[in-house]
Amino acid sequence: MPLFETPRPAFDALVSGTWLPLMGQPGEYTERGRRFDSVVKHLSGGDVPLRLDGMRPRYIMNLNPRDPGPARAQEFSRHADTRGIVYDIDPGLGLDAGTLNREIRRVAPAPGARSRDANPVFAELTGKIRVPLMTLHETADFRVPFRLEQSYRRRAQAAGTGHLLVQRAVRWAGHCSFDGVAREQAFGDLVAWMERGVVPAGTTCSATWRSSGFAGPRRFTRTIRHAGHEPHRGGPETHRHVPREDTMRAPHRFAFWAGMAASTALVAGTLMASTAGAATFVYVGNAESNEVYVLQLNRQNGDLTVIEKTPIPGIESPGSRPRWR
Repeated sequence: MPLFETPRPAFDALVSGTWLPLMGQPGEYTERGRRFDSVVKHLSGGDVPLRLDGMRPRYIMNLNPRDPGPARAQEFSRHADTRGIVYDIDPGLGLDAGTLNREIRRVAPAPGARSRDANPVFAELTGKIRVPLMTLHETADFRVPFRLEQSYRRRAQAAGTGHLLVQRAVRWAGHCSFDGVAREQAFGDLVAWMERGVVPAGTTCSATWRSSGFAGPRRFTRTIRHAGHEPHRGGPETHRHVPREDTMRAPHRFAFWAGMAASTALVAGTLMASTAGAATFVYVGNAESNEVYVLQLNRQNGDLTVIEKTPIPGIESPGSRPRWR
């Protein structure tokens, strides 16, 4: 099937008319589909909690030809590079990992792509962080797969900066949809780390989920949310679900939401100057308005005051993806 080479709109017709009958969908796979699902499972981080819940709404959306079309993110396609990926597949599916890696078609980036000088957004991450960094990530995020957390942990360890990285897995399906409880806890823990040296607890993200287990995410999940459903209680650790409206009544709570929603929900430790009398600033990204907020922290009461709002370059409309030319 020439799926990869077929441009849109013919690609979409090929997916609905040929691909889906051959492969099936999450929860209703054919034999071929089970092989495909196994490979995707390992690419996305292993048997992560709520994996199929998170994959269902993204299953078709994540399928793209080499040229995604003028209405899609062509700049991302230019930088795609699968040459160094080691694919894996579960045993008993009629295909072994060695054959898969030898015969799978590889994708190379366009000339000049992945260049730190030309566009650092798409350059390889180095893991050379210089300030405390905390990340929040849904386990079943199939827009930004959880495997990226595992990969970044390995890069930080290799760069000797693992002590500056704390990662938290939230047992939810979706992308950047954390509730107020998770955001406020993470932000408070980050401030304590920056100002008092109290290193927060995190989730072990260095291995695929098959080996790292399920104990981690429940610790930082006060409510469990399936794709397309409201959060429900998550066991003995259950905390009251905080509706989004409640989290936005005070300026500092709005900052929690805006910062956690940005991109892969990184809570970056960019608080400046810890000496007495020095001002403390927080830089957060708002994924809905596509702006960077600069806020000043009142150390006495914890309030955050907006100092400046700066639009993210390349954004054509709020909530859209940047278009770099």
